[in-house]
Amino acid sequence: MITLLVNAFDIFSELMFVLIFIKVIFSWLNVKNWFGNLISELTEPILLPIRKVLPSKTMLDFSPIVAILLLQGLQYLVHYLAKIPY
Repeated sequence: MITLLVNAFDIFSELMFVLIFIKVIFSWLNVKNWFGNLISELTEPILLPIRKVLPSKTMLDFSPIVAILLLQGLQYLVHYLAKIPY
């Protein structure tokens, strides 16, 4: 049962990693369409709290980098606590 939960979290983490990466690429290319809006709606619940904590003194948004690092760290922690190799 625990393996199933860890695998589900792994799938969620990897999916969020890909969606955040696509969001960053779309922001560089200034893509505005329904797919870009969908990706924004899916990633904002993770990125918005990080943006509130990080200072915004520059024009660069570091929240995607922090979110990816946090997701990877959580993934490692979940594997460590479940004693399942990463």
